[in-house]
Amino acid sequence: MRMLGIVLMMAGFFTAAFFSVRIADSKGLEWETIEWTWYGIAFAVGAVGVVMIRVSAHTDKTQTHKVDADLRVMSETMGRLVSNLSDLNARYDSVDVYTIHQWIDAELAGDLADFAEARESLIPLYGLQRYADLMTQFAAAERLINRSWSASADGYVDEVRISLERAGSLLGRANELLRTYQQADPSTGVATA
Repeated sequence: MRMLGIVLMMAGFFTAAFFSVRIADSKGLEWETIEWTWYGIAFAVGAVGVVMIRVSAHTDKTQTHKVDADLRVMSETMGRLVSNLSDLNARYDSVDVYTIHQWIDAELAGDLADFAEARESLIPLYGLQRYADLMTQFAAAERLINRSWSASADGYVDEVRISLERAGSLLGRANELLRTYQQADPSTGVATA
């Protein structure tokens, strides 16, 4: 909405400026008076653009609470994901590999979904590059968790362990990035334990 407002404002004001000056037409004749109708329409379009920009700025300010809540959700879910996966990897030898897909459904699936749902709030806080860096690690870990789920259900024992260990490493990196971003921006209001 902000971008559309900027475009309307610029187009309206430039067009209004065009109609407010005396210029020669194709026959070399100058306009005698300002075309007030067209000037008024162009000015109105520009004014609509200004209103859209102001509404967009107000909307951004009111969305701050959602961004803060999403960041809190991401911190909490990432912490649980790293902890649960670390615990599983530590006790892997005593776990029935053929039931790991059930454990993933019970212990990881909800947190993976919650983190992914809240991820868009990273962009206004930290920018697109940091969002991409963090989500690259998270998405790769999520794919490996899904791969280990399939391997567990299909009985490929070695693949389960390899995928879970790699996923744990990637989630650990994603967690470090998230904590680094939060520490670099203390205004987010989220504790960085």
